[in-house]
Amino acid sequence: MKITCHNKECKKLRDIPFTFEYNGKDSFVDCPKCSSKIIIKKNEKNIRNDSKFRNKLRMWLIRHPSINPYNNSKNKILKNNSKDRLLPNFLIFGGTRSGGMTLQRYLVKHPTVICERNIHFFEYTITNDVNWYKTHFPTKKYKNKIEKQFKQNLRVGEQTGTYMFFPNVPSRVKEVIPNVKLIAILRNPIDMVFSRYNHMKNQGFEVSANFDEVIDMELKRINILEKQKEMKMDNPFFDNSMIFNYIRHGNYASRLEEWFKYFPKKQFLIFTNKELTKDPSKFTNKTFEFLDLEPVKNIEYIKHNVSDYKEKMNESTKKILEERFRPYNEKLDELLDRKLEW
Repeated sequence: MKITCHNKECKKLRDIPFTFEYNGKDSFVDCPKCSSKIIIKKNEKNIRNDSKFRNKLRMWLIRHPSINPYNNSKNKILKNNSKDRLLPNFLIFGGTRSGGMTLQRYLVKHPTVICERNIHFFEYTITNDVNWYKTHFPTKKYKNKIEKQFKQNLRVGEQTGTYMFFPNVPSRVKEVIPNVKLIAILRNPIDMVFSRYNHMKNQGFEVSANFDEVIDMELKRINILEKQKEMKMDNPFFDNSMIFNYIRHGNYASRLEEWFKYFPKKQFLIFTNKELTKDPSKFTNKTFEFLDLEPVKNIEYIKHNVSDYKEKMNESTKKILEERFRPYNEKLDELLDRKLEW
């Protein structure tokens, strides 16, 4: 069957939408050009069952490492030579649905940039040996080869959006890579919340009836915790949950304050999703400059991982969110000493 990508910027030629053949049975497929997730089956029950099956299979493989195809000799070889491998020079974070993948796709067009996605080492696998983390990155020999070939430094990075929210990440990063450069992309929190809700809904993780219900329930949970502080769980994994913290993850100022406790502001490059969308060339080159690299010209600037929204946000809910986020955004402007363009 032919699939047409819903991303308006994803085109084959001029104004012809990008289409591709798909013969699989999954409930969704990623566009091979822009990585946007396209829903194939509209039956939400099938989507949830598919997600449950994947999660069960993942847990089963973890419990049976001897027959796990990902736990093979290649991984053992990588682990053995990890001492000769690099740690990242930069991290990209800022939250889910904020443009991190798009920037990552732009940056890796540079011949001396390597950027891996969603390793989540500083959240969930920090108890592993750091050498395991290094297996995701190139060797020193490769670094020398690339730098000799292109006469520029090799820059190695990781893009994991949720590093923004897990409370223990800043201190862990400081311990392992204290001189790392930090790139944060921030999206209008109202747009971020709505986009994340749709993403979770399409994946089958969000089972609430609609967006209004999701916001109403979270506001009630926030109210309960403010009045009954003894009910708050001292568990960083709950703080990091993307489903139950739509609104709370929109308080960027509180998250960045935690990062600023461990790193000086000069180690950060912070801009908004709107700025990147409005002038992708300018902010991609600004990132290259931040990484001490020369800009490149062979980049096709299209958005990646674009969602297709079937539900519209009600104006009443939008006004509730505007009032909720106004003090957070004002605090953020003060923290960064500039008014952000949303």
